[in-house]
Amino acid sequence: MTVVVSDTGPLIALAKVGKLDLLRDLFGAVLIPPAVYRELVAKPGSEFVNLQEALQDYLKPTAVGCVALEVEIVTAKLDCGEQEAIALAYERKVLLLIDERLGRIAASKLGLLVTGVVGVLVQAK
Repeated sequence: MTVVVSDTGPLIALAKVGKLDLLRDLFGAVLIPPAVYRELVAKPGSEFVNLQEALQDYLKPTAVGCVALEVEIVTAKLDCGEQEAIALAYERKVLLLIDERLGRIAASKLGLLVTGVVGVLVQAK
């Protein structure tokens, strides 16, 4: 089973179009840091049911360990969810699912492999 870390954006986008299960099919487990979990459960809308089902199955809330100084520096201007997702992916040395441009740039500076919704859809095809 491949493990990936996800930011909030890709999860919401895939849930909105009813394709969140692609993540389970492609990766098995998707780790989400606490800030991403909080953003997901606070999200109203039609995607809420899809997100709740995924949280019972393959979306795995996971604590972030001690954040490396280089991660803190590179992610200082990002929102909390992006910071934690990048930190968790850096800690675990796994693929990061993120769509936000500044977050992708920060992750790339840290040597992380990144993909987003489009990359997931292409891989699923």
